[in-house]
Amino acid sequence: MSDGNIGSLIMDSFSLLFMSGILVYTAMYRQRGRMDDRLFYAMTLVNVVLAVSDGTAYLLEGRDLPALWETLTALNIIFFAAFEIFAYLFLLYIDYRAYRKEERILKQMIPYAFPWLFLCLILLVNLKTRWIFYFDAENMYQSGPFYNLVFLPALFYSFVCLIKLARIDRWLILLGAAAVLARVALGIWFRSISSTAFIYTVLLACTHIRVMNHPLSEVKP
Repeated sequence: MSDGNIGSLIMDSFSLLFMSGILVYTAMYRQRGRMDDRLFYAMTLVNVVLAVSDGTAYLLEGRDLPALWETLTALNIIFFAAFEIFAYLFLLYIDYRAYRKEERILKQMIPYAFPWLFLCLILLVNLKTRWIFYFDAENMYQSGPFYNLVFLPALFYSFVCLIKLARIDRWLILLGAAAVLARVALGIWFRSISSTAFIYTVLLACTHIRVMNHPLSEVKP
């Protein structure tokens, strides 16, 4: 197993450990049943799926097992879909925190879903075209010529989030910008190590800490 695969497994394992704690310590908030609490819970579960699919793919990569190509391909499709869906849910979460209108979220869910749905369609097309990724004869991951397309929906969601954050918490603007820059920097400096699940975990933890500064009984104005 390569150093990159080992590093990715460590990052994904730490992410799962921290998210287990997040799920435990946010249980009281979920009892309120509010839209933002449900969205936060959904983000945590999506990140769990992302970390598990990512870690499992790195664990199996390069091995000689039955139906491994199909398994690795499915795991990577799940990973990329979760990567986009998390950013989508975070945008809805920030929008609710900004406006406190559940009906507004319900109206925006479908329009804002188009970017990640389009990416999922590209991932299905990728099964034939290899535009985004593929696995070679040794079952090792290879990036396709249009791999960077996977970042476009997430960048769109990040940009809209930063605009909305100006309405509720400028500190979170710095946090959001730092998360985006950290993911880009780690992708450049440690390209062989997957850090997405860990960055998302840090974002969830910091967001929850910030929300904890508000009363648990906080109500919609």
